[in-house]
Amino acid sequence: MALAAVHDVRLHYQRREGAGGLPVVLVHGLAANLAFWYLTVVPALPPDLPVVLYDLRGHGRSEMPRTQYTTADMAEDLHALLGHLAIDRAHLVGHSFGGSVALHLAVLHPDEVASLVLADARVAALQPWPRDVSRLAQLPDLAGAAPLSPRAPARRPRPDRGRRRWRQLLDQTTARRDIAQEAGLTRERIASLGTESLLIYGSRSHCLPSCDGLGATLGRSRTVLVPDAGHFHPVERPVLFAREVQAFVRGVG
Repeated sequence: MALAAVHDVRLHYQRREGAGGLPVVLVHGLAANLAFWYLTVVPALPPDLPVVLYDLRGHGRSEMPRTQYTTADMAEDLHALLGHLAIDRAHLVGHSFGGSVALHLAVLHPDEVASLVLADARVAALQPWPRDVSRLAQLPDLAGAAPLSPRAPARRPRPDRGRRRWRQLLDQTTARRDIAQEAGLTRERIASLGTESLLIYGSRSHCLPSCDGLGATLGRSRTVLVPDAGHFHPVERPVLFAREVQAFVRGVG
């Protein structure tokens, strides 16, 4: 298990080397962990494409500090992780809250972000979060995913672990308050971005207000709506999602 001591937290991460261009960094959403991608999307990506997965602070096997759970805090975590891995520039792919983390990194450290794929990202400045964020834990726990090694035996997911950890995060940290904050990720700062972006949302997603807002605000973006799909389309249709990501990052100038 790889842990990086960065910012003020130890983050669990996995890395797949490859010669197929800049790394693709995948950022999961709330109540999930890196296995959200590992078990679904990563197997559908080209094997030569370098990939980095990690658990957000307070999620998966990363540490759970008492405070600092805004998108700004987690963007700085990711900035420090990229530095730890000696990655100067990467493509970022973020789902849901993870999309806001990726977007915030692009605002704070634009030179590090070659492109953005925002998959059903929910952005507080464009679509306020509900008062009770505890209801956002809808995914089964995937914490039992195997590391990114073909020799490693697969582990069975443990559905209850993620739910317990999510409850602990809400009850014992400032996450419940922090998650809903804009934390400086304003509409004006989003509009200032020149990063090429792909907005990919489910046609039945509850996050379409964020999609519409991003499409109207980001100057260099295009939108893909996945037909008859909801918020979790990356794991429901991973081959389609991986194909869109691959085509997009290969085409970024």
